[in-house]
Amino acid sequence: MGKCNKKPEKMIIAYNLSSIYQIYNFLCLYVNKYDNMPAYIKLSSYWDVDVFNGELLEQIENTFNILFIRPGEYSGKINDILLEYSSSDIYFVTVNDIPLSSSIIKNGSKVTIIEDGIGYYASKRTKIARHYNERGFKAACREFTKQMIIKLIRKKFTLDKFTLFKDDLTPNSNFISAWLEVDARLGRKKYDVINPSLIYCSQPLSELGFVSPEVESRLIDVIFNKALLNNKKFWIKKHPVEANEKFSGHDVIRENCNIEFLFRDKMFGKDSEVVSLCSTCLLTLSLVYDIKTFYLDVKTNFKLDPKQKFLFETYSKALNIDD
Repeated sequence: MGKCNKKPEKMIIAYNLSSIYQIYNFLCLYVNKYDNMPAYIKLSSYWDVDVFNGELLEQIENTFNILFIRPGEYSGKINDILLEYSSSDIYFVTVNDIPLSSSIIKNGSKVTIIEDGIGYYASKRTKIARHYNERGFKAACREFTKQMIIKLIRKKFTLDKFTLFKDDLTPNSNFISAWLEVDARLGRKKYDVINPSLIYCSQPLSELGFVSPEVESRLIDVIFNKALLNNKKFWIKKHPVEANEKFSGHDVIRENCNIEFLFRDKMFGKDSEVVSLCSTCLLTLSLVYDIKTFYLDVKTNFKLDPKQKFLFETYSKALNIDD
């Protein structure tokens, strides 16, 4: 950022990205459409947890014309930009939908939507129900109200989107090509290749009440035994909000990065496999890196939307733990 003193003609502002996956999606959009245009990315915490890898953020800033505004940092620079530029010269990027941000509502005209992962493909009804299950009645009411307001103001904006899947749920080849281009520009770390493995990409299932801690523990043990039966090393890639103690007795991958990076960097080869209940990585690993992935065919309190179910059934494979 700021490679010359001349004022840029256009500017990108991305609002409230809360995960490395969302940042990578922004980079895919960036190299596909806005390459080398100055961009500010305002980050937000996830479950009040800072999930960002500082080394990766610095690498991105050094590779692209991008500056991050980290959680808790002064964000007055964005207000300065909004005063300095006309709305026609600013491209806004948001996650999943138009946010109820006064800055965007007042100044925005061109908004591009990126996805947060599999949650993007849920219906509005499913999103409201999920807010109720995860956070209670008030949260569901707030989500319903937000959706109604967004519906009213949507006509104010020129909307675009750049996501892994098209509207017909077929893979977006431009997105996949952009992902690989981002990989190439960032380069990769060097690892010793680990023997064929089965990696369980964990999610906070018990924390969200989808299963009891006892059921979740038994579920992990069943996957571990399947790895042994198939002569594969068993690993767990935990979710950033999960504690290591939850997986006592199992090997947890220590790298603070998305699992996609470990396949990009050849830590695991194509003879390794990934299993999860419903992590987005099952789709990205399958489509971008041609890795065999499995979604768990198991009863929980978590219900997939029909579109989400279609994506997993089409681009991953079912693993029935009762087999």
